[in-house]
Amino acid sequence: IAPVDRPVALGVASEVAPFDHPFPLRSDGFSSPYRQISVSAQGGGRISALHPAILNLGSFAKGDVLVQLDDSSEQALFSQTQANVEATQARLDLVLAQLQRTEELRARGIASQQALDQLLSQEAELIASLNSLRAAQQSAAIAVQNKRVIAPFDGAVLQKQQEVGSVVSSGQSIAEIYTNDLMEVVIPVREAEAALIPGLFGEGTATARVTVEFAGQLYQWRAHVTRVDPALDPRTRTLTVSVGLDNIDAPALLNPDALATGNLPALINAFAKVEIDGISQDNT
Repeated sequence: IAPVDRPVALGVASEVAPFDHPFPLRSDGFSSPYRQISVSAQGGGRISALHPAILNLGSFAKGDVLVQLDDSSEQALFSQTQANVEATQARLDLVLAQLQRTEELRARGIASQQALDQLLSQEAELIASLNSLRAAQQSAAIAVQNKRVIAPFDGAVLQKQQEVGSVVSSGQSIAEIYTNDLMEVVIPVREAEAALIPGLFGEGTATARVTVEFAGQLYQWRAHVTRVDPALDPRTRTLTVSVGLDNIDAPALLNPDALATGNLPALINAFAKVEIDGISQDNT
């Protein structure tokens, strides 16, 4: 019987080094603005002016008039109600002056009680009429305001959907705007990983890093956990965690030897890899 050669089992031994850094929790997602809304007017009409930011897909400031609809009819109605208020107020001032003189004459026994009662009745009627006209004036002012769209925050325009001269209906989208100074990446986090993120549901904000590859270059932003959705995804049983970028205009270039394309802004819908700093354990 020939001897059987048996293979010798070999093993590789390595020294276990202690890990004294926060546990890295990795996930990925797509970058998106903190806010992104559709611009529309409460009242319909013809667009008479658009903000330059909408025309050029540029930036705007909070309080800027983004869209102006034709409000000639509303302005005319407002002017009419204002004139009615001023006329009624003038009549009321005259009645008040007459009432004061009649009360003095009545006290001296010169004026009759009937004359005094008539002026008191006129005063009450004019006050009621003035209140009604002021309400109509306020309604006309609101109609004028509904013909314009005011920017609710500082931001930029993502897409223009209407042109000057277009007739739009109430609520019809005119442009898409977003916050260009606040960007975030929404990622799924498993329950086991969520337990390792410090202060996830409390006051703490775990630090993180967001990395994006663009044109062969790796850009990285400092970031932190901003919020957590209060519900688990019914299919994946994961939490939805939002990670906000801290230095949106100053990313770090991880491979400086690559061909430079300039300082990359945080692009919307860019695929991003996220690494969150988990808890730190001693003697691990």
